Amino acid sequence: MWKVHRWLAASILLALLVSPATASGRLRVGLHADESTLTPYSYVTGDPGYNLLLFVYDTLFQINADGVPEPWLVEAWAWSEDGRQLTLDLRADVIWHDGEPFTAADVVFTFDYVRRYAHTRWTGPAQAIERIEEAGRHRVVITLRDPSAGFIYQPLADQPIMPKHLWKDVTDPRTFDGRIGTGPFRLVEYVPDQYYRFEANRQYFRGPPAAEELVMPIIKDSTALFTALKAGEVDAVSRTLTPELVGEFSALPRMRVVSGPLTVTYLLCLNNQVTPFDDRDFRRAVALAVDRRDMVDTLFLGHARLGSPGWVHPDLPWYHEELDREPAFDPDLARQLLDRLGYLDVDNDGLREWPDGRGMTLALLASSHDPIRLRGAELVAAYLKAVGLRVNVVVMERASLSARIGWGEPDHDYSKPRNYEMVMWGWSAPVQSWPGRMLGVFHSDHRNVGTLNLQGSSDPLLDTVLEQIVTTADLERQFELARQAQRRIADTIPFVTLLYPDGVYAFNAEAYDGWVFVKGQGIFNKLSFLGGSPPAPAAGPSSGTGGRVAVIALLLLAVVAVGVAWRRRLAVSAR
Repeated sequence: MWKVHRWLAASILLALLVSPATASGRLRVGLHADESTLTPYSYVTGDPGYNLLLFVYDTLFQINADGVPEPWLVEAWAWSEDGRQLTLDLRADVIWHDGEPFTAADVVFTFDYVRRYAHTRWTGPAQAIERIEEAGRHRVVITLRDPSAGFIYQPLADQPIMPKHLWKDVTDPRTFDGRIGTGPFRLVEYVPDQYYRFEANRQYFRGPPAAEELVMPIIKDSTALFTALKAGEVDAVSRTLTPELVGEFSALPRMRVVSGPLTVTYLLCLNNQVTPFDDRDFRRAVALAVDRRDMVDTLFLGHARLGSPGWVHPDLPWYHEELDREPAFDPDLARQLLDRLGYLDVDNDGLREWPDGRGMTLALLASSHDPIRLRGAELVAAYLKAVGLRVNVVVMERASLSARIGWGEPDHDYSKPRNYEMVMWGWSAPVQSWPGRMLGVFHSDHRNVGTLNLQGSSDPLLDTVLEQIVTTADLERQFELARQAQRRIADTIPFVTLLYPDGVYAFNAEAYDGWVFVKGQGIFNKLSFLGGSPPAPAAGPSSGTGGRVAVIALLLLAVVAVGVAWRRRLAVSAR
């Protein structure tokens, strides 16, 4: 009965949200996750959360469609000869959503604030700054501790700028609902687990956005999400198509399907701080037992790339091509390694025991909200069983899983022990936007630098190489160091990089066709709403009866469903 109640609530909500628009400028986009109040300290995930955040806020530089930073809030910039001092001239025509002018004080405040109040994404990169100063109302001078060719990528093209006049007295940033930015949209309404509603910032310095209004119902179930898209209840969705739906949506007359590679990573994350995953040879055995090619074919029907043992996507210019020759799938070698380590099948039941003879079961966590990762967990369990390792897949709600592995824990102290063995995980596309981002994923200082190091790995040799990447001004030298880092990652196996999915997006081209595919990141981004034509008028009546009829029809269907459910329940009780 509870499932029926949830279906009823969802049906009524969707009917209210997706009834035909009263103006031609409304666009309806289904979201696959609730991302909280969308401030720099409250958004939840990289996808779709960070992209939603940038609807409201701007960065100093913006990643363009080619994946390259271009000036955004900045009008001009210049480096000193030694590569340590950067002078930024800011645009003078930018205002905050509340009408206050944007100035250099906001930029200086933002970087000081994120260094004072820890955040997993912002604080580490900001530590590269030795000094940041106002040199005029619209000029900022940043002095770095060391030269860095990647400083434009991160943090300048990643850190949303926050309004000083609203945040200056905030001492608990994670609870402050100050959703005022300079971005192309204002978040005017948010109902948790139900929907977001954005209105266009008509004073946006890049010109008014293409849509007057964005209505975004939150539909966490992927089947329901794509059903809403197919039925025309939403015009686009934030999630890429599941592989089995690509052909179906490509055949729909009003739909357009676009695709391209994503630098999103699918990982089998291993807790390097607990036995047996603190042993590099055991991690190697796990990596050799996992059939990544089968995962690409089974989970994505070929719409994905094999994961590299060095973590970096093969399309990136700093990718280490020699790693293609690494042995990827060798279950016989995995069995030999496990035998040598003393994990033997003592009782001949096909499953191994701990070296002291105790029964051995490993736990693999997976999020209930992502059916592909959940299916991937089941495949991993089957691969490991084939080499004698018993794996229990533990399905958890996303927030509970994040808390269990330590992601987003309250004081952002990632030096604390992690409470898991294995987890299906991944990082969003921007984490591979330039070589220096590896510092956050792999560095041994988990509290201050390696704030994405959920696997808890520690490798001083790798740390040295990563630190050189972010202090090297020469781009080619950066790339060479990045290849050295990948070689070391492949040797130490902190986790198993399973695959990189392709982004395959479907949208109603009759409603809006201005979507921009950002290289490696997909179409769900702010650029998709800048420079395009306004959304077409919604089909059907624009007001009055049509919308009410849609609501009434769904209400009647819901009532019938409830009646049927109760009748079945009574029949079962009578038996």
